[in-house]
Amino acid sequence: MHPANQASVEAPPLPEVDLNLWQVHLGRHPMQKRSGELDLELNHPTVSREHATIFKRAGHYFLRDHDSANGSHVDGQRVQGEVELRPGALIRIGPYRFRLDGSILRIFTPQQMRLDGIDLVKQIFKSSARTTLLHPTSISVQSGDFIALLGCSGSGKTTLLNALCGYAPATGGQLLLNGEAVDRQLDLFRTSIGYVPQDDIVHTELTVEQVLAYAAELRLPQGMLPHERRRLIDDVLDKLHMTLHQHKLVSNLSGGQRKRVSVAVELLTKPSFLFLDEPTSGLDPGMEEEFMELLGRMRNRQSIGVVLVTHRLDYVAEQCNYVAMLSHGYLTFFGPMAEAIPFYSTALPTAKLQPISEVAAEKQYPKIYQALEASTPIESKAVAGEYHRSTYYERFLKHRVRNAAQRIAPQQNKTRPVSQAPFFSQWLTLTRRYASTMFNRHKRLTLAANLLLPIALGLLVLLASLSDRGGSIFTTRAENPAFPTKVVGDYTNAQILLLALTLLALFLGSFNAISEVVKEKAIYKRERMLFLQVGPYILSKLAVLSAFSVLQMLLLAAVVLPLASLPAQGVWLPTWLELTVTLMLTTIASVALGLAASAALKEQEQMPIVLVVLIIPQLLLSKALNPQLPNAISWLNNLTISRWGLEAMANSTNLNQIDDNPFFAKPLYHALDAADLGLNWLVLIAATVLLTVAAIIIQQRKDQR
Repeated sequence: MHPANQASVEAPPLPEVDLNLWQVHLGRHPMQKRSGELDLELNHPTVSREHATIFKRAGHYFLRDHDSANGSHVDGQRVQGEVELRPGALIRIGPYRFRLDGSILRIFTPQQMRLDGIDLVKQIFKSSARTTLLHPTSISVQSGDFIALLGCSGSGKTTLLNALCGYAPATGGQLLLNGEAVDRQLDLFRTSIGYVPQDDIVHTELTVEQVLAYAAELRLPQGMLPHERRRLIDDVLDKLHMTLHQHKLVSNLSGGQRKRVSVAVELLTKPSFLFLDEPTSGLDPGMEEEFMELLGRMRNRQSIGVVLVTHRLDYVAEQCNYVAMLSHGYLTFFGPMAEAIPFYSTALPTAKLQPISEVAAEKQYPKIYQALEASTPIESKAVAGEYHRSTYYERFLKHRVRNAAQRIAPQQNKTRPVSQAPFFSQWLTLTRRYASTMFNRHKRLTLAANLLLPIALGLLVLLASLSDRGGSIFTTRAENPAFPTKVVGDYTNAQILLLALTLLALFLGSFNAISEVVKEKAIYKRERMLFLQVGPYILSKLAVLSAFSVLQMLLLAAVVLPLASLPAQGVWLPTWLELTVTLMLTTIASVALGLAASAALKEQEQMPIVLVVLIIPQLLLSKALNPQLPNAISWLNNLTISRWGLEAMANSTNLNQIDDNPFFAKPLYHALDAADLGLNWLVLIAATVLLTVAAIIIQQRKDQR
């Protein structure tokens, strides 16, 4: 705490301030104002640079929040703007606590955090059948704990882990943070939790430094200066011994190093709890031991509560102070690993355990696994009941759960998490990150192949549509006296060329986008828990993919159009330019279509069949392929992107006026019609907007499920 200037009143020592004498500015680097004002520095990354001010006005005390990223909370409610402080008001800013007693603001050091699950239940419903994955389970995690969730496959350990960290919330019970329901303090909860799933949730196309830099921009308060973020990144890299690897691609790291990158991303916000789902899976024994030792050092130095799912009992015995053993969704034991032997020796006779004095504990742990795996749900329920009636439950869990239940605060309105970054700022960062993953120098061969693809396909289309009358598809206007407005050319091949160009624009745009949301579902879900807004996320992909698809269309047009002997003038512009604009609008609409489909997919393996479903109907409903569609389905043609793209190009090239047009008497398309061309372009733009909105809505509804 620092006095703003040399005031007549001496700055008070912590832990209290008299608000009759001082106005208090709170923040990571609060601005000093004038005499009678104090700056209280709250050094935590979840606190904004200038977070809030507490002051007296007309005999009353107020708190003003300065649009902070993670909010100021008074009596459990997030402050919007300014709020009056009642006597005894409890104030929370990040991990810091304050209480107003009369005119005295009492200041508490960051408290030891605790996370309690009370009677957590997880049920799923499939075909009207209900399956219980986790039966009522109570467990408590405190700062400095190192807890291993153990059990055979399907025992419920990952379900419990995900319920505790909020990744897949429980369907019943209560989740409390410091004795208060999590759904009433989502802002604090999301910054208190670090989560590392079994699969790495970082972009492997980026370097370690890029991964952390983009994560810092997105997760940390907007007011944090670049050098402050850089200092945090360097500190995390140093703690995880990754400084020497920061310029390497994540894809080029070893399994253990990639896991450290995932942990580093989570440590940027200095979480109070770190949850890991089988973090050593796929690592060799040496890396496993090194990684577990790293977690132990983090727990000891930073007082982080660590909870992990693992099968490595030898490391658990060395590093963990508590284990939770699950079987068939029941918690059958919670306590120190060494205490599991005497408990299961009586509660689970089938394990055939012996006293530790006769047989070393580490040699008997596998027997517990084997016995629990062989047990039936009824037997597991009986063992769980035996534990809850035992002295082990009294000693290691009951007092934790009882204290948590007693501290449950009265019901208040739920609060919704507020995004860290404004909409545009988040979109800009996501766009830069996505562009970095697509266009980094290590993907030059892939990029070259994707840019050569439209050139190769364009040449193939051009060859397939060459006229058998000397190779001319279009020419300039003919001198036929009977039809002075007609164009000499080959109607059939000209129509094939325009249809093929339309379908290429449709295919390439959809193909580029269709995997881009579903392939990132793990990364998306983790970031969505913290700060991510769906709108900026989808729009960032639309921007980058549209730019890339437009580049493909420019290459396609540059190869095909000069060789097609087009008429010189279109409706408004040179014909080649109007066709290029139409190709660009068509492919951008197709990108939006691909993103909407990708948002709807559950698994990436579904992509090929969905891509076929998107493309083939647009071909079958095309006028070029089926000029006389039945009335019952002709209206469907209006819903396709290809219809508007093809008609725009037919209009620009005056396709109806080619002299061998079999539909001259009843033309299929408009000819050099400005209103029709404008309508076609407008519909393509509207389709892009509507499909983008659809992608956002689909993704939001998927989040709710």
